Amino acid sequence: MRYFKLPKMDGSGVWTLLIFVVTLQLTFLPTLCASGIQKDFEWVDLSQSELQSWYTPADLCVLENSDRGTFPQDIRSKNCTQYSRGSRRMFCGVGMGNNNYPCYGPFTGRQGFKKGVRGYTDALSTPLTNAIGLMQKYNYSLVLAGDSTNRQKLQALYCEINRESKKAKMQGTAPQ
Repeated sequence: MRYFKLPKMDGSGVWTLLIFVVTLQLTFLPTLCASGIQKDFEWVDLSQSELQSWYTPADLCVLENSDRGTFPQDIRSKNCTQYSRGSRRMFCGVGMGNNNYPCYGPFTGRQGFKKGVRGYTDALSTPLTNAIGLMQKYNYSLVLAGDSTNRQKLQALYCEINRESKKAKMQGTAPQ
């Protein structure tokens, strides 16, 4: 089992930040591109095999929904029962959002879900777990400080780590 426990900050914060920024660029590149920060990359349609590598069958079913007034939980429980077994809740599923608030459809109109940046479409790549492994090896720390959006960022990190490695675990605390 691969287990990451990030040690306390030891004065090497600049390297930690640098590694984290590189990780963010590799892991959250689609978000950066969509926000207009990074425009050098070419978006390409994912092939059917790439879609099946990146998404679960239940997620692909949700992405086919064109109903504007249906939440992803309801789509999973009613229209995608062959994949979801009637379950509404999927923590890292498409459209689940943050703080239990779902994203709004329709998902068929959001073509970004079915696109990737050329050179970054391999679902088997593991940039985040590799970066965290290097941080652990060199005794660096990852510190996330911010506002109320931190929960969403931590949830995204957790989901990405789980996607990259089913054996990886995260541990940490947040101020109450």
